[in-house]
Amino acid sequence: MVKAKSDNFQDIIGQMEKITDNSVQAIISKLPIVERYFSSPPGITYEEIVSNLQSFNEILNECKRVLEKTGTMWLFVDNLYLNGEIFPLPFIIAEKIQDTGFFLRNIVIWYNLNAPQFFGPFFNRCTYILFASKEKNYKFDKDPIREPHIWKDIEWGGGRRSRYNPKGKDPSNFWLKTESFKGKVLRHIPLSFEETVKRCILVSTSKGDKILDLFAENSCITKVATELGRIVIPCFSRVDYTTIESRYNNEKEWKEKKPQIMLDKKFSRVYFKSCEDMSEIPDECVQLIITSPPYWGLRDYGVNGQIGFNESYSTYLSRLQRVMLECHRVLRKEGSMWININKRIIQGNMILFPKDIIKIAREACFILKDIIIWHKPIYVPTTGPQNFTDRHEYVLFFTKARNGYFFNSSTLQTSDYIYDGSKGPENVWKIFRKIGNIGKEIEVLIDGKKLKHTAVFPEELVRRIILFCSERGDVVLDPFAGSGTTIAVAEALGRIGIGYELNPAYGWIIKRRLKNDTTLLQWIN
Repeated sequence: MVKAKSDNFQDIIGQMEKITDNSVQAIISKLPIVERYFSSPPGITYEEIVSNLQSFNEILNECKRVLEKTGTMWLFVDNLYLNGEIFPLPFIIAEKIQDTGFFLRNIVIWYNLNAPQFFGPFFNRCTYILFASKEKNYKFDKDPIREPHIWKDIEWGGGRRSRYNPKGKDPSNFWLKTESFKGKVLRHIPLSFEETVKRCILVSTSKGDKILDLFAENSCITKVATELGRIVIPCFSRVDYTTIESRYNNEKEWKEKKPQIMLDKKFSRVYFKSCEDMSEIPDECVQLIITSPPYWGLRDYGVNGQIGFNESYSTYLSRLQRVMLECHRVLRKEGSMWININKRIIQGNMILFPKDIIKIAREACFILKDIIIWHKPIYVPTTGPQNFTDRHEYVLFFTKARNGYFFNSSTLQTSDYIYDGSKGPENVWKIFRKIGNIGKEIEVLIDGKKLKHTAVFPEELVRRIILFCSERGDVVLDPFAGSGTTIAVAEALGRIGIGYELNPAYGWIIKRRLKNDTTLLQWIN
């Protein structure tokens, strides 16, 4: 078996050192990190993985040196499953890209039928493509990869013509082709690796440009680039991948039955106070936690003591960690925690909130079991003309126990993209957001008064998680309850909802939702 070494990338670095400065227009490569770098004995820790990746910084420094000023880098990275948990390699590498001085422009999700499979309750369909540029201004052209608008041949006047580019749809950061007819999507068509590579090439280069492939022995990038009239500089690794053993097993790690434990007070309720102290809840009585924490530095919600406003980023994370510790205390051994969070661009810099949330959750002794990609078919362009539109968010799935957590896939069949070979629910969910987009304010009208509120996650997202990870009578907690979506859906499904919310102005609307209807639509101004 090949062992991890500190000089694991010297064979590649030696070849890169022969490349002239500022001579490559694009770097496109599929990183064999999982196979190459972590073929080490079982028991390696998250911290050891991060430490061992220090030598990868040398490759990134060489990448920055050889790229032209307008050059871009496209790295294909998969998550690593090891010792019963997910190690988020895409986010770890993304942070290293930023630390090297690159501008991290986007994280593209490729819906990949051949993605490596983890042994968990979800079928993995995700490969991450990290898109970065050397400078603020870079070569980028969306037109070659646009798809036709679904309305083009049936309703193409007035507002639609003025709003949409006649050359086709603005490509997004979720890569999956669609086949449409008369305004309706008939089916989704996964891209092959060759088609995905072609997209990267067409967007970032022109004929005659030079493309560097860091690990040319394991991909078709050279072939595709040559066919498109580009000049390829390949680097070849000396690692013998055939000697590396598989890390995946077929031992079922979850269970579909659990003991029942009930609270003394068998009714849903919300505490209007900070969730940094949830002393009202006894230890180990909550089966499921679903929440979306506030984003740092995004806006003022008009309440004293709010997390993330007018405080440093380190203070923000420290306060969230206190919430995590409380969540771990109240969660049952069979329980799970789901956090909806997205990356954000603040003052031109991408903040990798998911990576930092994963870090503080692990420090609170949670186990990351999967990262669900929430694909939003309807979206609002937010990233500017030199980027892809934002059409996905992340839902982080944590458990308290490495094995023996509760998960019941039989309660819900939810394959949003069904293909031969799928044996269970996938970790890519297509869910429409009916009310705004994350980070965008909506106005809730209560008794004639307007209350600003960041867009809530959709009820369908909450419903799926509740059906997967809890049973009737279980307690479902939302530490950042907002307008009460989690509490209302939990109540409607026969669970006990408990929420914490700092802003008492939401009290009336939560009460009405619990009494009459789960939906928030009737209060949108």
